[in-house]
Amino acid sequence: MCLSINKMKQKNIFFKISFFAAVPFFGFYTTKIGISPIYFTFLVACVFLGLGYIYSNASIKIDSIVLSAIGLLIYLIFLPLLYWDYVDSSNISAWVNIVFSLLNLIVISLIVNSVDHRVLLKGVNLAAIFSVILLFVELIYRFSYPYIQIERGGEVIEDLSWYAFKTTSFMYGDSNSIGLFAACLFIFVLKFKRYNKSMGLYLLPIGVLLIGSLSRASILSTVVVSIFVIIEKKIFRVLFLLACTVMAIVFLYLVDFNDDSLGERFWIASLVIEYIIGSDLVSLLTGGGPGSAEKMIGVGAHLLPFTWLLELGILGASMQIILWYLIWKRSPSATTPLFLIFILNGFAFTTFAIPWFYVMIIIIIYCAKREEVWR
Repeated sequence: MCLSINKMKQKNIFFKISFFAAVPFFGFYTTKIGISPIYFTFLVACVFLGLGYIYSNASIKIDSIVLSAIGLLIYLIFLPLLYWDYVDSSNISAWVNIVFSLLNLIVISLIVNSVDHRVLLKGVNLAAIFSVILLFVELIYRFSYPYIQIERGGEVIEDLSWYAFKTTSFMYGDSNSIGLFAACLFIFVLKFKRYNKSMGLYLLPIGVLLIGSLSRASILSTVVVSIFVIIEKKIFRVLFLLACTVMAIVFLYLVDFNDDSLGERFWIASLVIEYIIGSDLVSLLTGGGPGSAEKMIGVGAHLLPFTWLLELGILGASMQIILWYLIWKRSPSATTPLFLIFILNGFAFTTFAIPWFYVMIIIIIYCAKREEVWR
């Protein structure tokens, strides 16, 4: 009996260490020190998760979400051997990002279901603190080193437009990724405040840091989704989304496309259509691999649906959609705001580096499925 109790305590300790290695550091990406810290914390989480299962003799429960993620992972691992020619570091980086994100989804699903709600509260609180600190450091660094544009003739001038403060991110290639992360973090904290009211204290600093990203899509989508979250009745939520859709259509109709960024999206759409029309069946089914869109159409796809179609093919894009559907289906009311913020951003910018997104969404599902614990 004593041996059984001690083994249970050991199991809890191992699972807790695994949780505190994975969750608080879910956003720790940086391009300035080589390998991002998140890879090391993920490895630690995997080791202690394995030890937890070994010492508890527990069986690993694979649900539909994990099974779907494994299926997409297998597709991504084996398909490059057949079709994709990785001769560019951007391709390798994008492939690693999507594979790592799926691995993170699988592991975090197992970890979160192995700890109680008190551990989860502490982990999420630490994640918010560390993320705010990291975003603050990123903001200071990016604004301290604006992009320097070199003109013809060797004359060096400083570009003082707002784009100058978007391209020297401490964490990612540019601040659009920062905006996406901050936007999702804001909505995650807004949702989690239901289970821990003190989390609301982080909304103001996250909001300020979001504005500091200078990502218009992230800022606007955060405003829209925040209102959506605050509105409690379903009918009013539907009406609000319809109103936003109508306003967006009217805006697109009236705009004269002097904004190069906005007009470029329609140009990209025409390039994607041309590519689809001229492609063979194999290329359409398998795609060109993560990070290959620019080679395929001559410019980054930017829009999430186009990126999936071009880089993952019809098969991979379908598997990705199925995975997201299964996650959403697990708790529609809890996960819709996070998916909404990501999809709205996906019409302007997209990325495969989203392990933090899966951590947020799995935690929200965990909380929604255990409502009685929080009462």
